[in-house]
Amino acid sequence: MIRCFVLLVLACAGLTPTVSAEGVTNQIMGQDELDAKYTARRKELAADYRVERTRILPTLDSDYHRKAQQQLSRVRELLQEHRLPEARALAENAYEAYPYSYAADDLLHCLVRAYAVSGDLREARMYTLDLWERFPAYEHFRDLLDELLVVAEYVQQRGRLFNFDAETPREVIKDENLGDMLNANYLLFFLMRAGDQHVVAPRATLGLARGMLIQAGTSQDDLIEARLAYDNFLDSYPDSPLVFEALVEQAVSYLLSYRGDRYDMGSLISAKQIIEQADLYTRGDPDRQAVISKFRTLIRRWHQERDLQIANWYEDKGHYGPARHYYNEVIGRDATSKAAAEARRKRAELPQAESGLGNEQP
Repeated sequence: MIRCFVLLVLACAGLTPTVSAEGVTNQIMGQDELDAKYTARRKELAADYRVERTRILPTLDSDYHRKAQQQLSRVRELLQEHRLPEARALAENAYEAYPYSYAADDLLHCLVRAYAVSGDLREARMYTLDLWERFPAYEHFRDLLDELLVVAEYVQQRGRLFNFDAETPREVIKDENLGDMLNANYLLFFLMRAGDQHVVAPRATLGLARGMLIQAGTSQDDLIEARLAYDNFLDSYPDSPLVFEALVEQAVSYLLSYRGDRYDMGSLISAKQIIEQADLYTRGDPDRQAVISKFRTLIRRWHQERDLQIANWYEDKGHYGPARHYYNEVIGRDATSKAAAEARRKRAELPQAESGLGNEQP
């Protein structure tokens, strides 16, 4: 029910606030510095709040709590009506006016939801930390984590697309909403630590690895870090239903690191091996099988392009035996492809092969 509600609101809201890729780095660095500088202070303020609330609560009359509850009811109505800016403003004002009421924790919950489904994941995370530290026994905190996880995953899936028409391996991911996806990383890191180990933490761990992959681009060092994050997920949750997604995305990390057909074959081999492993987890799902088939086609094509380059190089150097060998490799990978047709034509034009290499492929 929670997931359906949040997805409905997300669809209606459209997550309009976005952050350009150019401004992402500064924004995230600023958030890191803010957390490092104010974490201790925030916790101190939360402890002071808990002490003060315990002292003041017995002195508050029923009218105080009644007014807070009325405000909470109205905030919930606004959320149901998808009037997110109004819901957020009213929740902030109500929490400020009635910070020690019985409804204070639920007001914070609504405030987190309003920010999250509006697309402001930074503010959603900060208010979540306030709720966690000020109301450690909040009975609906598990529901809140589920809602935040739905939002973070929605943001990532909304912007990340596999490009099966990619001309090069480095174009296999389309990043259409990079800023929002990177902002989700902080939220996922919190969910990974705070969520239960059966549902929330595994999904958050995979989401964080995915965020690292998207953030890495083609940086070799960052791609290695992303692969380690996928390894961490696979080691920690080997029986998770998300293993297929993790393996496919880990294979993509090798494609993104491919440096060109004249320099690098290991990346393609590693990607192919992981895709074959992912095939074991398709479980007969036709959509998953289609993904595997498309990746196999892409990797095979790039392997052929590389083999053609090598064959051409050897032919230019007058080493016709090795050239014939690599033309055969092109044909052997997919005899029906355009690359195979070109390889057959060029092989036929070669002088007699040197001994020891170049067994013919039909």
